[in-house]
Amino acid sequence: MPSRVRVGSLRSPLSGLRSDRAALRARVRSLEDRERVREHVYAYCAIVDAGRTDELRNWFAPDAELLTRHGRYRGEGEIMEFYGARGRPHVSKRHFVTDIRILESQFPMEVDSTFLWTDAADGESIIGWGRYSDVIDVGARGVRTLRREICVDVDARLAVGWA
Repeated sequence: MPSRVRVGSLRSPLSGLRSDRAALRARVRSLEDRERVREHVYAYCAIVDAGRTDELRNWFAPDAELLTRHGRYRGEGEIMEFYGARGRPHVSKRHFVTDIRILESQFPMEVDSTFLWTDAADGESIIGWGRYSDVIDVGARGVRTLRREICVDVDARLAVGWA
């Protein structure tokens, strides 16, 4: 005996396609957001290396928090004062960021990364590395960092660090 189908229980063949397209759009939007966050993290190195610390006003949110081995800085004024004291262009200094891990896929996103740098001061080579722990959001004003913690693991002159 053939099975009976109740009228109204059949789904339109297009309904599955619509939900698949919506899921695909959401997935692409999520991947694009993650890439924007990665580009934002990379941009920090270029800004700092070039000594263009005024551009950090647009990198950090106005009420952001920065934690470093030198202290805790809250809000645009304190953060800009911190970078202003270090704002000279570093012709020889270069930052590199790697291992960017986005821990949370919803905004604000938690992002951890590893950084390395090289520098030369007083005729000596310097090398260092550590970790950035960020909370990053995307809003009407673009991608902004709400919180950055800079943890330096190594900061050594090569003559001393490798002796």
